[in-house]
Amino acid sequence: MSANGYGRTQNPKIKPLTEFHYAEEYHQDYLVKNPNGFWALTIPLAWF
Repeated sequence: MSANGYGRTQNPKIKPLTEFHYAEEYHQDYLVKNPNGFWALTIPLAWF
């Protein structure tokens, strides 16, 4: 058995990012706009 546990090796291809699309405005700053919204972890906003 190999290191990945499936009997074969992994060889991921890493490519440069060619396109990036920002999410719609209503998705931006979710924690600021929804301070009591769903979030699995409590992360201080100072981290962002």
